[in-house]
Amino acid sequence: MAEPQEKAIEANGVSLYTESLGELDSPAVLMVMGATASLVWWPDGLCQTLARSGCRVIRYDHRDTGRSTTLPPGECNYSLEDMVSDLWAVADGHALDRFHLVGMSLGGLLSQIAALQQPERIISLTLIATEPLDGCDREVAPISPEFLQHFARMSELDWSDPSAVTEFMVESARLCSGPGGQFSHAETIERVQRELARSASIRSAFNHSTVSGGEAYVGRMTEITAPTLVLQGEVDPIVALANAECLRDRLPNAKLHILRSVGHELPTSRLPEIATEILDFLAEQHRDLSA
Repeated sequence: MAEPQEKAIEANGVSLYTESLGELDSPAVLMVMGATASLVWWPDGLCQTLARSGCRVIRYDHRDTGRSTTLPPGECNYSLEDMVSDLWAVADGHALDRFHLVGMSLGGLLSQIAALQQPERIISLTLIATEPLDGCDREVAPISPEFLQHFARMSELDWSDPSAVTEFMVESARLCSGPGGQFSHAETIERVQRELARSASIRSAFNHSTVSGGEAYVGRMTEITAPTLVLQGEVDPIVALANAECLRDRLPNAKLHILRSVGHELPTSRLPEIATEILDFLAEQHRDLSA
């Protein structure tokens, strides 16, 4: 398969680094990653499988991650709405008229807002490990205390020490995998090292933890008309399964697939299952795609 086509898009006062894989005239799938994560957290194997099956796959670095514009740590001056504007800038920069959105975690929240802002452009939504825009109206397990304790140690981390930062981020990924998750230590180290090598300031990615906004869209979930696939890890310690059940029940046109023994992650061992679920779902809108 050809190498991804790189493109920097200048919009909203920032530069957004993007990669595109697949034929220009294929159905477009825009991948929106979660908080603090650049595009490298979308597994290459998943993107390649989607492209080989007839999709044009576009992923990008959020502001403050990867090769996109990065502010100093603690100087976040943007909102959720600004991050959704970045999503639209990427779509416009790649001349996407109508397209599919695949969002994970925070990326799924941004995708819900986008589907409300310009519903005519969104063919479908795939929401992975995502909270409902309106919040969940049932009992939800809190974020893992062990993860929160680990995250609290960030203030003591020596960010000038690559080994210490790598260890911190690998442990974050391990805790995200949850009990019985599919964590791979070797693969995670490789991905973290890729992240560090292409980031101007890895600490700045944690500016996402202070981003606010989105209040104008709360209470409007039932207005989302795009067909929606909800993918949720059964043992996710960050976004509990009840959130996915709320998405399924409250979005007008949604279905849920539970990834058994999977946490807040996209493990290599489960990529065939994840890709098949996404491709089968997309094929309901595009019969020329092959699962």
